[in-house]
Amino acid sequence: MAKPPIRISSMELFGCEALRLDNDPNIDELTEFYLTERQKGAENGFSPIILALDRRVRWMIESNVSKYGSAEKLREEVFADSAGGRELLQRGFEDLKKQSAAYGEEDTLAEDDETLDQYLKTGGGVKQTELWSVSECAEQILNDHDTDGNGVYLVRVPAAEPWKAAAWLPFCGFNECPPVSEMIKICRFWFEKYGAAPAFISGDIMQFWLDKPISDRKTAREISHQHAVFCEEFLAESGLDSQTADIMTSNVWSFWWD
Repeated sequence: MAKPPIRISSMELFGCEALRLDNDPNIDELTEFYLTERQKGAENGFSPIILALDRRVRWMIESNVSKYGSAEKLREEVFADSAGGRELLQRGFEDLKKQSAAYGEEDTLAEDDETLDQYLKTGGGVKQTELWSVSECAEQILNDHDTDGNGVYLVRVPAAEPWKAAAWLPFCGFNECPPVSEMIKICRFWFEKYGAAPAFISGDIMQFWLDKPISDRKTAREISHQHAVFCEEFLAESGLDSQTADIMTSNVWSFWWD
């Protein structure tokens, strides 16, 4: 396996060990690198996540930490109340349905098995098997804003449970992105129920890795509802049928809060 180049062997970043990646990352290599790190993490008690760090991400992390007083207090509080992700997402989808009905936009949440079959047959969904956003973020951050420690890192979060990574790197709570308390609940539920591990974070993108896609149609439908609550952006672009097709064919769940 070809390894991505590393410019700085290691450093302390937000209380984690981190490997800083070179400014010409290859998507295939980085995905393999991430998966190799996952195996190492399973054996050594850490969880890897790729972090595209710039001033905005740094500010969001530091801002969230300041709300709790310290990074340790943030983790203590959110871990103590980390259950209930399923119920949170279910209530959120019920609210979405009421909102759509109130504005006469029921078609936004429309679902049709024939349409889904067509997506699956033609590949109309976005099949994702690699952490696709890494190279784009790396090019923007490393080439244009490489100051004050900005760059792309493979972060080794000192926690065996991958869902805890968002509490070590609490970039969330901006625009429509859930706040830290909700993010942790959702990450825990998705990991324990579906094996979805947080894998990539940037200023407005988050990706989860699954070892295999969710092939069961009913389950994928339920997850598409959860995705609509977590990030409504894709509803305007495609819809639930397209998202369900993505879930049934992809190893990566991608979210973008504009």
